[in-house]
Amino acid sequence: MKPRLELVKNMTLSAWNAYAKYAWGDDVLLTYYRRPRLGRSFDNSGRSILASMSTLWIMELHEQFNQGRQWIEQQFNFTAIDNLMLVHHQVTRYMGGLLSCYALTGDWMFVEKAVAIAEQIEQAFNTSTGE
Repeated sequence: MKPRLELVKNMTLSAWNAYAKYAWGDDVLLTYYRRPRLGRSFDNSGRSILASMSTLWIMELHEQFNQGRQWIEQQFNFTAIDNLMLVHHQVTRYMGGLLSCYALTGDWMFVEKAVAIAEQIEQAFNTSTGE
């Protein structure tokens, strides 16, 4: 492996391991304090896990990918996430992350989770004003 590629892969692995140790399932790791940033209604949303999955797969960090996949399958619960979160974030961060994982792996579980989100946010597109 090229030295620069190996450095980037090791940095990614280091960041993932710190997140897994100190903020697993939460949205943001405060690295200086070694704890998650808390106090928002969508804490424990798994957004960082979902956002990292395709990168982990492409970097061939399959053990870490499988760790995230297990969390998504067993603990990800979109209905627990604040309804006030922007639809844009719900589509790009959650559905986009899930559908990217499906595109890379062919694992249907990711599609099932994305469909569940789509069903939850469908009401945002069925307004009387179209806004």
